[in-house]
Amino acid sequence: MLFWVLVYSVIWGSLAVLAGGVLIVFVLAVVVPVATLVGVTGMYIRRQLGNSLSEGNGATVS
Repeated sequence: MLFWVLVYSVIWGSLAVLAGGVLIVFVLAVVVPVATLVGVTGMYIRRQLGNSLSEGNGATVS
């Protein structure tokens, strides 16, 4: 991977590599917390629906 970063740096310039790194860090700083929140919320909702669905309304959770 370092090889390709160096190749990219030679072709596009080191500022492009730095800007790309900043963009990746920013995206990860936003995506990881949001994905965690959505995942935990989804698991909570699925658990709650699973409990209510198993009480006898005939629906199933696959």
